[in-house]
Amino acid sequence: GESYWEPEVVNGALRGRSAKWLQEEQERDPLGFMTQWQARPPSAQGAIFRYFPEYEELPEEGEVLQSWDTAFEKGARADYNVCGTWLKARGKVYLIDVFRQKCEFAELEEHGARIAAGAVAQWGHKPFILVENKSSGAALVSKLRQAGFPTKAYNPGESVPYLKGVRRGTPDLVIRAGPVVKFFDSGQVMVPKEWKPWKEPYISELKAFPHGRHDDQVAMTVQLLEWVFHTQPLVLPKYEVTYGRV
Repeated sequence: GESYWEPEVVNGALRGRSAKWLQEEQERDPLGFMTQWQARPPSAQGAIFRYFPEYEELPEEGEVLQSWDTAFEKGARADYNVCGTWLKARGKVYLIDVFRQKCEFAELEEHGARIAAGAVAQWGHKPFILVENKSSGAALVSKLRQAGFPTKAYNPGESVPYLKGVRRGTPDLVIRAGPVVKFFDSGQVMVPKEWKPWKEPYISELKAFPHGRHDDQVAMTVQLLEWVFHTQPLVLPKYEVTYGRV
């Protein structure tokens, strides 16, 4: 997520745009920032996510992870509740299954326990579950913990080392997506080669992002990859520096 532009040194001192300005510019125009400052221009075919490497068989062993992005409420205009089940093995993550449905919290609680139990039945151990700490996510975390599943209430952006005075909060999803794209490009994120009922909707949503109607599966994926690969939306320097020329 760092800029490709080196700091400019003038008379032995770092000069140019401030780190605060750099953060504000990224929030103002995420796609433009990806082009100018991160040397990753968006594509017309797939604005950010373009490549989806496939696997034919899953590794026999690995760590099972589940990533939840939950909605505020059920309704025609509401977002979807999404859970991705992944296998972490051999330095890669393999997408095994995707649950995507609009439902009330009582139903969501049942689905959460059922999906987690399904992973136990398939792999012989409990999955580690990430749930974004928003909307109905906090309550789902509590229910899953009560059921005995190791669950993390995930707060995007908590570990980003913002400088004093720079606005804190959840980074925009476009900003967060930038640093994780390379894991698709390098083959470290894989989807099944075999047809699955969720596969085409999943890939279609990621390809359409950020111009598509929904981004719940994107959020679920970005969250999982941030956790696995420890990426950050933007690592600001510890000094008031500049990237690029004035």
